[in-house]
Amino acid sequence: MSREAVSQRICLAGAKTECGALRKLGVAAARMTRGDRAWTHAGILYRWGRGIRFFELKSHHELSDEPITDEPVRPSVLWVEPRIQPERAFLVATRCQLVARRHREKKIPYGFRYNRTSFDEQGIIRLGAGEVGLTCATIVDAVFASERLPLLDPNTWPPPDAEDKKTRRGVIADIRKRDREHADILEAEIEAPRIRPEEVVAAAAIHPTIGTFETLVDGAAAVTDRLGL
Repeated sequence: MSREAVSQRICLAGAKTECGALRKLGVAAARMTRGDRAWTHAGILYRWGRGIRFFELKSHHELSDEPITDEPVRPSVLWVEPRIQPERAFLVATRCQLVARRHREKKIPYGFRYNRTSFDEQGIIRLGAGEVGLTCATIVDAVFASERLPLLDPNTWPPPDAEDKKTRRGVIADIRKRDREHADILEAEIEAPRIRPEEVVAAAAIHPTIGTFETLVDGAAAVTDRLGL
């Protein structure tokens, strides 16, 4: 799908991040900043009752599934609503809540390598062979794939470039402050392909077609354009 076509599918939050235009379920990206650095972050927005919740893996052992309030908790949020039936959207939302409940104590680890990691019917993470955890982007696909609605084919991603590796070293340095052992494990995954948050959002725009790296390049650029990155 072209950059223009994906851009037309993107919904933007208003001045406040209540995301009131959300119909059922959206794959979301947020613009995050720290000092002079800015980056994209992914999650799942979904309606629950009269409110809207945001499911996200913030970092190593930091899974969150919280209501969006009327306060401006993020400077910029956008989302794409994949073309799935309302009842399937409800199942994905239910899976988000189940995963969050099951992992309040046994936390979800961070991991760069992603292929087969998913969540079982009880919402418990099942790591794929040779995989140690998930990122903010891959947990989104893992949730959808657990409901037999995969957004992308991770086998089509190329090796990481220099910027990917730089970003990962920053993540590892942050995790090392809290979990030295896991940081050492992540060092061995530096060369794993990197699936970016904007690529998962672009994949939602072409669903039910399974996204590949090549088919999502233009759409991912549309996402970062709209976030001002």
